[in-house]
Amino acid sequence: MADERKLTPVSVYLIEDDVAVADSIAMTIAQLGYDIHVYGDGETFLKSASPSDDDLVFIDLKLPGMSGREVFNSLKSVPSGTRVVFISGESQRTIDQEMAGLVEPPVLRKPLTASAISQSLPN
Repeated sequence: MADERKLTPVSVYLIEDDVAVADSIAMTIAQLGYDIHVYGDGETFLKSASPSDDDLVFIDLKLPGMSGREVFNSLKSVPSGTRVVFISGESQRTIDQEMAGLVEPPVLRKPLTASAISQSLPN
């Protein structure tokens, strides 16, 4: 039977260094009908990705090399409509330290549920 999912015009980018976590999140996003692009580090994402206005970028706060916050700060070339959601498996204290001074973007705590992922995705 052919895959009958209808892909939305929105792409989702995931920057996550844990392969198992990335695979799980990517499978959920794909099952919801979104085109998903996975990157293991921020540098690779910044060199090769080109999100558009309607796209969404999930960024792990703790990445090898550039931190999630550094990746976020480097997204100046990304269109202003591109949404960002941080993800983290760290303690709330560590998250608060990483997010100090930032009002946005929101942070989802790992392990992510399908519902949390779904609620973050554009309609």
